[in-house]
Amino acid sequence: MVPADSRLLEALADAAPDALLVVDANGRIRYANLATEAMFLYAPGALVGAAIEVLIPTRYRNRHRVDRTRYATDPKSRPMGLNLDLVGRRRDGSEIPVEVSLSPLAVQGERLVVAAVRDVTELKRSRELLRRSQRQMALARLAEQAVSTGGTEAFCAQMLKVLVEQLKLSHAGVCERGHEGHHVRFIATQGWTDADALATIRRVLPPARLRRLLEGQVQQLLVAPGKAAQRDPEAYLTGAIMPLRGPSKIHGLLSLFRRADEPLSEDECLFAQSACHLAAAVFERQQQQGLLLQASKMEALGQLTGGVAHDFNNLLTVIAGNLQILEDVLLDRADARMLVDSAARAARRGAELTGKLLAFSRKRQLTAQAVDCAQLLGSMRDLLRRTLGEGIELRYRIEPTLHRALADPGQLESAVLNLVLNARDAMPRGGTLTLSAHQRDRLRLAKSGADSVIIEVSDSGEGMSREVIARALEPFFTTKAAGKGTGLGLSMVYGFVRQWGGDVRIYSEPGMGTTVRLLLPAAPGEDAPTVLESRGQKLRGNEHILVVEDDPEVAAIAQAQLRSLGYRVAEAANIAGALAALAAHPDIRMVFTDVVLLGGETGFQLADRLRREFPGLPVLYCSGYAEAALEDHFGAGERPRILAKPYAREDLGAAVRQVLDGAKVGVVS
Repeated sequence: MVPADSRLLEALADAAPDALLVVDANGRIRYANLATEAMFLYAPGALVGAAIEVLIPTRYRNRHRVDRTRYATDPKSRPMGLNLDLVGRRRDGSEIPVEVSLSPLAVQGERLVVAAVRDVTELKRSRELLRRSQRQMALARLAEQAVSTGGTEAFCAQMLKVLVEQLKLSHAGVCERGHEGHHVRFIATQGWTDADALATIRRVLPPARLRRLLEGQVQQLLVAPGKAAQRDPEAYLTGAIMPLRGPSKIHGLLSLFRRADEPLSEDECLFAQSACHLAAAVFERQQQQGLLLQASKMEALGQLTGGVAHDFNNLLTVIAGNLQILEDVLLDRADARMLVDSAARAARRGAELTGKLLAFSRKRQLTAQAVDCAQLLGSMRDLLRRTLGEGIELRYRIEPTLHRALADPGQLESAVLNLVLNARDAMPRGGTLTLSAHQRDRLRLAKSGADSVIIEVSDSGEGMSREVIARALEPFFTTKAAGKGTGLGLSMVYGFVRQWGGDVRIYSEPGMGTTVRLLLPAAPGEDAPTVLESRGQKLRGNEHILVVEDDPEVAAIAQAQLRSLGYRVAEAANIAGALAALAAHPDIRMVFTDVVLLGGETGFQLADRLRREFPGLPVLYCSGYAEAALEDHFGAGERPRILAKPYAREDLGAAVRQVLDGAKVGVVS
């Protein structure tokens, strides 16, 4: 070729918009056009004689030498546009995305390679904008499905399909948080089985790291393979593990993996986190729907049990009252007195049973006060050790700076003991029971708005299925053998805690043990109305008393008991009858009325009429379950006391005497 032709070819090469290089079999650059020098920031002629690897990032140079040797054994033309993610290195160390075409060239028996290199920075940017747009559209479709989907598993399965497609993943999975965060359970996977996914998570996440993720201490965990992956990237995975973070808790984990040489970019991680937020919202909605359904069911059961207990208390009032009268008649009959005493004990046990039902239905008011939970639980240690026996290890984890909780100390102790007994029965072959108490200032209870004090009873026993958990708080539901339990223990605990403004949560899975968590509002709190109980006194009088009771048998017992204490008695069954009796007997000094009367009337309405028409006349209330109604009818500072059914003659006499003697018991105008 004449020199003029050579200059023409150089001019043609320099006019090309792409970088053109000629490389020999040793990897040395024999020629580089102006576009090459401009693209890689080298001075004219500086690249000639240099190794081609100077244009390759350091981390890829060894691999490039291997690829170059392999290409030399079978040189073929390779066009651009094969969607290979190639990177070039400039003289200043910066990197640019490139596309490369290769063409073999033989000159006078020497094998050369012509490489055309194109800077695809702008093309990459356009592609990335397109990918972002596609991902935004995919997120929008996922958001629609999050609103309309019927459950978490269906949504997570669809979400994984979108993530695998958009991020070119080889493996992906969503695992649900297990019992107390100690393990996870996969509910949807792509590219692997549940068992393989679980094995990978356990290998990547030691228990301490898993706990940090599930407690929300880590936003995401990037998984990078070791040096071995550089030799065989297809055999190793890289990716990220992200928590499904909801407002109330971490619901689970999202795991994303692909080839070791394709780590997730920042934009890809942000896209995956957006999908995480949608999944967490679905989990949160399903959880809230479950809580609402459970609350509605428990409220309906509470109304039912409260009504049954009220009617049963009326019957017990009649039975116990007649037994007391019979006891007076049979003073000289020891044999008959034994039968009466036995029947009276049965009536008292019936009253205890209705008390539990009323506690569940939250119709019997409990006295709530500031309770030092650390001290209360500490004082129970010896009792609990004796209760559990030698086969069960008892562990205490009480936060030293625990706030006081708003509760009834006696009933709280009873609730904890009940939970411990249940835990003991769940570990027939022994195990570990952990009693813990801590506080979470950030956790607000919906009812009271207070910070919470949390008491947990955890066991390593048999655990419960989801079906059992769903019914565990229902009255009379039990999994114990016949005669081993009434099924009222947990329902009573639920009633106590809900009255104090708290909540009860159960976490369990078969074979993984059970944790029952009592969430109590932190003190101080408002005092609950006082319920009159037995004082063991038998106080007499001769005043005239009006008994207002719609149940004839209960009214007859009340009248008989009052007359046996020396009082004169008038009776009425409703408000109109009471007003008529008061007009006919101006010497009546007190009204003793049931809270619930026939026809939708109440003792509170009667008291309102008396305040207007008979000012100064005191009223004593009694009820089988309606103490909670005081909250709706009276202000916090003016709630009257109330006599709970069934009541003994001594209870009635003491309460009547207090009212008549001017104690702050009834409603006085």
